Amino acid sequence: FLIQSLQAVDSALAVDEDEEAELESVYERLYTALEDLNDEMLAAGNEKFTRLLTGKDWKQRVAETRRQIDELMRSGDIGIIDIITTSGADELTAAVGRVDRYMRQGLLTLAMDEAHRAIEAAPFYLPVHFRMAEIMLREGRVRQAINKFNVVARAYLVRGESERAASILTEALEHAPLDITIRESLIELLETEGRWADSLEQHIDLARTYHQLGNFESARETFAAAERLGKRIEAPAERMVEIKHSIAELDQARLDIRRSQRTYEEILGIDPENERAYRMLVDIHYNAGNEVEATRRLDQLLGLYAKKKQVSRIVQTLEELVRHFPTDSGLRSRLAGIYRQLGRKNEAIQQLDALGELQLDAGLHRDAINTIKLIIKLRPDNEEDYRKLLGQLGG
Repeated sequence: FLIQSLQAVDSALAVDEDEEAELESVYERLYTALEDLNDEMLAAGNEKFTRLLTGKDWKQRVAETRRQIDELMRSGDIGIIDIITTSGADELTAAVGRVDRYMRQGLLTLAMDEAHRAIEAAPFYLPVHFRMAEIMLREGRVRQAINKFNVVARAYLVRGESERAASILTEALEHAPLDITIRESLIELLETEGRWADSLEQHIDLARTYHQLGNFESARETFAAAERLGKRIEAPAERMVEIKHSIAELDQARLDIRRSQRTYEEILGIDPENERAYRMLVDIHYNAGNEVEATRRLDQLLGLYAKKKQVSRIVQTLEELVRHFPTDSGLRSRLAGIYRQLGRKNEAIQQLDALGELQLDAGLHRDAINTIKLIIKLRPDNEEDYRKLLGQLGG
């Protein structure tokens, strides 16, 4: 009832409907935060709000009180519980209000001084420690701020307030995404809480962090741990495919090509139409000189593109492969064929000409004769030269 009285007066002071709706949201969060308080906490809350609504200037203090409540809850509803159940709560409320006001004004030195004074009065009041970390960030003292965030989060964890601890660690990671210690702390917390899906995402982010830092061994180990966790919690297939792609890429970077190949094969077992896996297998087999298997995977990939009517992807893929493997007759033949279908006569002739030379060099005269006949059908500018060559080959 005391809070409803506070809300009624505060809402009457609202200047428009938008502000009134914002106030309603603040008070709803306040109600939610206080739902599970024990009798001792409720008694402390009653005493505090009675003082707030008592005295000649109580109405003038309503808006400031609500603003302080709003700011206390901005990084977690537990902040308002702290302010109610801590000894000397009124003084702390005022101190936190001054810290926030100085921070809004950009007076960071004054804000830090005020925070230190509050800590002297209540050394274990965590919301002030949290604000000190925020001030350090704004001052550019990132490492000190991150360490402070970590200490505050672990303190909340010891108090059994794991949700608040997770919130603080997540915020710290927004400012220092490459911090290994913070992310490991968050993973430990999430697993303690049994939040396995969130833990999986953090495992993936941790592995990516190792990758960014150039620690490929730890990156692969962490992705492998993420894969095991994903299997255990039956993560979505697309997430497992994403993890496996990362593992395969790391294996290639570590020159473990055989292991990478197995992983790409596993991806196709999960997602038989995964274009990226087919493309990587094509390159792996071509680089290994296994043209038969490379051609098989290539035809499967081109079949997927054709099924989706992605003609440009077919052309692009064949052109890339011809550039990388210019002596492969099969690639030249396929690229010439698609050029012919698209009516790109000169480019088709160019590929067929190169194909004919490869066949002649390999002693495949019958194949070369057939290729030259295809060129003549396209009516090249130097058609007579090709006819003379055909005659010399006995075609």
